[in-house]
Amino acid sequence: MPFKSTLTSRKLLSCARVLARTSKRIFSIFSSAPTKLFSSIPAPSRIRKRCPWRKRSWNYCRIRTTKSFHSWLRIPTGTWIIAPAILSSRRFFGFTNWPNGIAHLDLGDRTVNVIPTPGHNETHVAFYDSRTGILFSGDFLMPGRLLIEDAAAYRESALRVVDFLKTRPLTHILGGHIELNTAGQAYRFGSHYHPNEHRLELAREDLTALPAAFDGFNGFYARHSNYILTNPIHNLLALAIIAVAVLILIVWGVRRLLRRRRPRSSGVSSFSRSR
Repeated sequence: MPFKSTLTSRKLLSCARVLARTSKRIFSIFSSAPTKLFSSIPAPSRIRKRCPWRKRSWNYCRIRTTKSFHSWLRIPTGTWIIAPAILSSRRFFGFTNWPNGIAHLDLGDRTVNVIPTPGHNETHVAFYDSRTGILFSGDFLMPGRLLIEDAAAYRESALRVVDFLKTRPLTHILGGHIELNTAGQAYRFGSHYHPNEHRLELAREDLTALPAAFDGFNGFYARHSNYILTNPIHNLLALAIIAVAVLILIVWGVRRLLRRRRPRSSGVSSFSRSR
């Protein structure tokens, strides 16, 4: 059944590229029914002044990203936001065997394959356009830090994508963003200045090397020529353990130093009294 929308297929495909940049808190897809995350409240004047778009077919949507923070998102008419949950993703795309099945997004004159890629996030998916041979991998594979939430699921996702594209053409792999320079060095977190930025597109060789990279992953950090594997939770726990260990050593050293000084001070006082 063709995908119903008031948008043209070109606009839908451009929005599908945005879908590949899925985050943990916001999951933008096209649906025929609104959800709790969607809000048709008019944007404040400060938001409209900051973003003076000319097209009237665009609406403003307020997204709750945290318990105390809301951000405004500009979306086209007929586009909805659904919750970043496995059940919501399975219902919309029509997955019958998550995460091993492949779903299809019918854009009218073309079909985009939807591949489950949990590991970075449990709801993460990648999009493959058979017409152009482009894989929109999002945060699953990109020239940057591959933040790992579940290493076993991530490796299975890599094997799944490699197997899916084994007999299909692959022109480019387009990730969500760039975090490396041309020398393969990572920019600091949150940096907006990226001199000598690495190209966005990756090749099939980078994808086929991903499962092997997980075989050598120690659970904390591993490098590849075009991406970095890292588990931020494990790294934070390791830093916390090191900080606690250093604090314990400092306290132990101070206490031992004080114990050594006490007998000396008492001996000096007794000697002065005898004189």
